[in-house]
Amino acid sequence: MKVFPSLLLAICLASPVSAAEAPPVPLPKLADLPVGITSFGATFHDGAIYVYGGQLGPPHEYHRDHVNKPLLRLRFSPDAEWEELASDEPALGPALLSHESGVIRIGGMQPRNAEGEEENMVSVPLVRRFDPETETWSSLPDLPQGRSSHDAWIERDRIYVAGGWKMRGEGQSSVWARTVEVLDLSEDDPTWRSIPQPFSRRALAVAVEGKELYCLGGLDNAGETSREVDILDLENETWRKGPELPDIPLKGFGIAAGIDEENRLVFTGFSGVIYRLGEAGEWKEIGKLDQGRMFGRFVDPPGRPLLILGGSDKGGRSKALEFLPEDGP
Repeated sequence: MKVFPSLLLAICLASPVSAAEAPPVPLPKLADLPVGITSFGATFHDGAIYVYGGQLGPPHEYHRDHVNKPLLRLRFSPDAEWEELASDEPALGPALLSHESGVIRIGGMQPRNAEGEEENMVSVPLVRRFDPETETWSSLPDLPQGRSSHDAWIERDRIYVAGGWKMRGEGQSSVWARTVEVLDLSEDDPTWRSIPQPFSRRALAVAVEGKELYCLGGLDNAGETSREVDILDLENETWRKGPELPDIPLKGFGIAAGIDEENRLVFTGFSGVIYRLGEAGEWKEIGKLDQGRMFGRFVDPPGRPLLILGGSDKGGRSKALEFLPEDGP
């Protein structure tokens, strides 16, 4: 866990207690997002939170001026302010991942119409990498086809992209994704390869617990919100069914998933209730956020609880950043 030197000194001078008895270092109060957004990408990379894309306008009203365009960065410090960095191709719902080589963004949807025009929404295959040192973008191999309303995870240099669909623009029907795409960044010349995916869902959440990729909830190709959980064994690349999500409002539509300090899978959504997967495969309620977070995102500051940002509930979008409660419900 990172400890700010001045704070550690103050604790030591205030009380002669041993290190084992010292009170925990309080969590920093971080600056609110400059805008309330949903359908964006976020990650924690090298001491900072990064945010890209996002819907600024009313739900289900899409045009190019409603897309949050700059890459945003907040250094992990109580007195830090959000910075606007170099923009890239605009997108709603891109995945954002941290790798030793930089911040990687994957796919997303572009509204190509102006306000008042017929909606023209296209899923993009773009995979791009941002170098924080030079503050420039470069290209990685594109996805085999455009993909949006998906989610992604990186595990030991391997990127996994699951769920979603390909929106093809005005007047054309969308094509549902039926594969998990894998890119190994440790290879000299990485190329995407496909693993058959036994479901068609979008607006889902993914996370890796242990050696398995969990694909949680979403909206199925019949237009129904889903409680389904599908699990991919990353070693033998076989699938199994996991425990259904609890019967919560909107089920698993637009939820956020992550791995907590106990290395357990957690998720939350519209209700703001936080659930953890128990060792026996059951979902346990462990706390509640101040505000529900449909289409929010978790980021994972090392040595700190998971942090969630963005998203909305019936009260609207939230700008506040919130740590998962440490003391349970």
